[in-house]
Amino acid sequence: MGTAEASATGSDQGSLLLRDDEGQAVTAEELVVKVLSNDAVNLADGTGMPLAQAQEDGDVQITVESGPGSGTAKVEDGAILYTSNPDYEGQDVIHYRVTFKGAKEPMTASAELRISVRPGEK
Repeated sequence: MGTAEASATGSDQGSLLLRDDEGQAVTAEELVVKVLSNDAVNLADGTGMPLAQAQEDGDVQITVESGPGSGTAKVEDGAILYTSNPDYEGQDVIHYRVTFKGAKEPMTASAELRISVRPGEK
């Protein structure tokens, strides 16, 4: 299995052995995982945009686990749609989970998305 820099894009292919925090292991079928580049997200206050969009078809589910503190986040069409509160300026954070259901056992990973909200035009 190859390695990728944090800002790399592309795909990698290989077999997976996943362990949970109790040391239990699950072997997964071969899986292609698309790697997204890390992006800084800047939005005007009160605006929305899709973030963290699933790159796999069908068997990928995105769930917002917590946040944001200064706006709303909902999953729509395989992406997190974030909208800041009107007149909010600053940082916001969304914690989300991605579940791949296409293997014998579902595989899950959690991530954090940081958003910078700037003042909108008045």
